[in-house]
Amino acid sequence: MSHWDESRARDVVAEFHAAALRSALWPSALQNLAALTGAEGCMLAGGPTSSVAPICSPSMTEFVDFTMDGGMANSDARIEKSIASFQRGHDVVTQSMLFSSKERADHPLAAAFINRFNNGPYAKIKLAGEGPGSVLLKLQRLSASGPFSESVIEHLRRLRPELQVAGKMALQAAEIHHDGLMVALTLFNCGAVLLDLKGAILRVNAAAEGLIIEGLNVRDRMLRANVAVNDISLQKLIHSLTVRGIVPKAEPSGAIAILRRGRSPILVHSGQLPVSHEDPLRQAGAVLMIVDPDAFHAPQMPEFCQMFGLTTSEVAIAVALTSGHEVEEIARARHVSPGTLRVQLKSIFLKTGVRRQFELVALLLRVSRLPRQGLW
Repeated sequence: MSHWDESRARDVVAEFHAAALRSALWPSALQNLAALTGAEGCMLAGGPTSSVAPICSPSMTEFVDFTMDGGMANSDARIEKSIASFQRGHDVVTQSMLFSSKERADHPLAAAFINRFNNGPYAKIKLAGEGPGSVLLKLQRLSASGPFSESVIEHLRRLRPELQVAGKMALQAAEIHHDGLMVALTLFNCGAVLLDLKGAILRVNAAAEGLIIEGLNVRDRMLRANVAVNDISLQKLIHSLTVRGIVPKAEPSGAIAILRRGRSPILVHSGQLPVSHEDPLRQAGAVLMIVDPDAFHAPQMPEFCQMFGLTTSEVAIAVALTSGHEVEEIARARHVSPGTLRVQLKSIFLKTGVRRQFELVALLLRVSRLPRQGLW
């Protein structure tokens, strides 16, 4: 490229920042960066432990589809070499820095990439993340175009900090999306484990952490069941959630039971989250919802008072009954006679529309599944 257009460079940076918040803009932003630098196209790709789905400028769509469909993206040593180079302090990595001419010619993917797509030299910067979980920005030239000039590399080096701000913004936006999902499930008293596109754990809410201790464990970022037969079912369930694209989708599994010592089994439900090629930095691919059938979450005082017009004292009595305490035991704890407590209990029956103690217990158990307040 003979002349660097500073005005277009500012526009490209602005487009990257806009794409960080509106992911559908990524292809256009990447294509305009390619035009600015004299590249054929640009793409985003994650490191070995990242679940970021590749996204590219329109000119590289066929190339990305080819590498993904053939499983080549997972076996491309160039990504690991690039990350290692960034870790050594390089800010821009070029093809010539990673491979000699002979190594490039002998690379097992060279024939597929060069002969089919006429791929030539490339340059990369780290857009976001760290180490194997990094998100890399790659600028690709055609083989006949020759390597990027020192001038273009220097301009790219100058743009790098501003482009990285956009990358960090995009990852933060994805984190906010993940947080919202986890909070929503916590509101319904549900243990939740968020999985990435490869089935590895992204995050776990507090409710799930306690249940994992009882019947599950985590090894190498993967959720496992302590009992072998349960683990087979669990891995089948996780696999059914991570099979996408051109690979035939595995039959989805229903809820599975995870045995635990001395208590009812934990129930694990699942859901596959929509993932779009236009939304590369939203890494979550699925969620496991873990339910403890033995758990009872007492309704919060304000919501129960509002629903049935109960006093705080009446709510406390109802919750104590639901927790398994006898009338006499509750009366002693509240320093009243059993007769007085039964009068209060009749008032509770009248307000809630039930006639018997077991009906009140059943009502509270249903209400206990309502969303929780005070989680923000």
